[in-house]
This record gives sequence, C-alpha cells and structure tokens, in this order.
Amino acid sequence: MTQFPLAFHETVMRTLSVLFVLFIALMSSSAHAGTGVVIGSLGAPEVKLADLDGTPGVGFGDFLIFAGGFNRSEGDSDFDDRLDLNGDGTIGFGDFLLFATQFSG
Repeated sequence: MTQFPLAFHETVMRTLSVLFVLFIALMSSSAHAGTGVVIGSLGAPEVKLADLDGTPGVGFGDFLIFAGGFNRSEGDSDFDDRLDLNGDGTIGFGDFLLFATQFSG
C-alpha cells in the first residue's frame, strides 16, 4: 500500500472541504434548485450525467463518489471518466458546477 505524506492528506481534505462548502452554497441557491442537464433520446430513458451510484436522481452518494475522484486527470491510475462531466480530461471545478446543477437531494 502506498503511503502518502501528511501534507498530501491535508491538501485532499482541504479540497474536499472547499468543494462541500461550495456544493452547499450552490444547492441553497434557488436559481439552481431543480435544474440540470439531462441527456436522452426518443424512446430511451433520460440519463443524468451525474447519477454515479445508479440510484434514482443525483444525491449525496453521487457527491461522495464525485468528491473522491476530484482533481484527477486522464493518465492518472484512478481517473474515472464518468466523473469528467465536461469531457475535458480533468475532474475539476467545471465538472463540479455541472454536478451541482444536477443535484436533486
């Protein structure tokens, strides 16, 4: 098992904390409540890009999955392309904003 320096763990925890605060702030805004990007086609069920855990809607379980992959890029061994919502090859703030607009609680 790989041992990471304490500074790495502190950086990860700070990043997740900031993401969580931004997430709560965006969700409390009525401008974002109930909105989201939905992709679908005729005859096929609509699929929310940010529904990562397979349960109906985009909820806290999806947020935990997303936060776990934040700040990863293509080429990283633990990169999960499902989390790259904007398709730019990096799971970053743009993906977080897309995720937040799809959150349904």
